[in-house]
Amino acid sequence: MNFPKIIIALAATAALVACGGGDESAPVADTAPGATTPGATTPATGASSGGGSAGSLQLTVFTPQLTTSPSSGTVAYDAATKKGSISFKVGTADQTVSTTDGYDNVVNFSGFAGSGALRANGNLLMLCPAPATQETSTHLVLSNNLTRVTDASVLRGKSFTLRDCGGSPAGALTFNADGTATDPDGGTISAADVAAISSEAGWNWTDGSATGNIKASTYSFNNSAGQTRYYFLIQDKEGTHTTVSFGEQR
Repeated sequence: MNFPKIIIALAATAALVACGGGDESAPVADTAPGATTPGATTPATGASSGGGSAGSLQLTVFTPQLTTSPSSGTVAYDAATKKGSISFKVGTADQTVSTTDGYDNVVNFSGFAGSGALRANGNLLMLCPAPATQETSTHLVLSNNLTRVTDASVLRGKSFTLRDCGGSPAGALTFNADGTATDPDGGTISAADVAAISSEAGWNWTDGSATGNIKASTYSFNNSAGQTRYYFLIQDKEGTHTTVSFGEQR
């Protein structure tokens, strides 16, 4: 079983968010970024009579080259009009993610990336710069409102869908009670391999003459309904081919 290829082939059953007239549907954010807690890390509540808020988010940008860089986002939201935005830099390039309906259906991406996806109340963003159909173009932006989880056992009993800018055939990765995982084709991934993938060093794999490394970092987020949701970030290297993607709890 070629585990890295299975991971990259994991599925997005919901399409990416489109910017400017695409046929994809927008995800529904838990709440508008910065409108309530969780949201902006330093919200200035009561900024308008409609209960608007503004503040900043400390961000980390993950590139498809497997590098990371810090960024700071500016969050603005007006609960009365449901208009809001998140603005930040990817390297030296500007990026804005905005809405006119509380991020329910209208999520616009402009600047560095023209499309992407918004999750975890805007604390997890996927950016898809052109060509947006390429998994190798995927950038991920995580805020410090997501909590890093070092105990991989929290994944047991949970199923995840993987998302990247390339889109994929439908499928799910399920973590089982015994520490193993079940891939989309029904194959079993050993508990030892699951543990290695969840480690800081990742799993160094060999398949014939091909070699690579794959690792996953798990994060938790408490949404506005008081539920803890889990996400994991996949960093994959196969020869000179490198990608990042994220898994979303089903």
